[in-house]
Amino acid sequence: MGYFLKIHVEERMLKVSDFVGFEKMIAVTVVKVLYWFGLAAIAIGGIVNIVGSFRTMGYSFSMGLGQFLLTFIGIAVAAVLWRVLCELYIVVFSMHDRLGEIRDRLSKQD
Repeated sequence: MGYFLKIHVEERMLKVSDFVGFEKMIAVTVVKVLYWFGLAAIAIGGIVNIVGSFRTMGYSFSMGLGQFLLTFIGIAVAAVLWRVLCELYIVVFSMHDRLGEIRDRLSKQD
């Protein structure tokens, strides 16, 4: 719950001039929200496959068991890959903010 409050507070501090002038990027917040939706989709897909594996066990126990085990491996791999992909996007989008901070610090020193 605290995570969503943090996003809401960060959005409230975004000025219109920052938004229009591309001084503050909103893509990082969007990626964080999309991460949670993607994680939910992975979980739902996993649950559907687990239910399907039980139905498959009715026809062939070994195939159903294999599907069941592979589903857990697939959920873990998909969740890790999704996290890495989202982190890469956040790093790329955060570079702009950091470079802006460096620019502002250097201009204050002059």
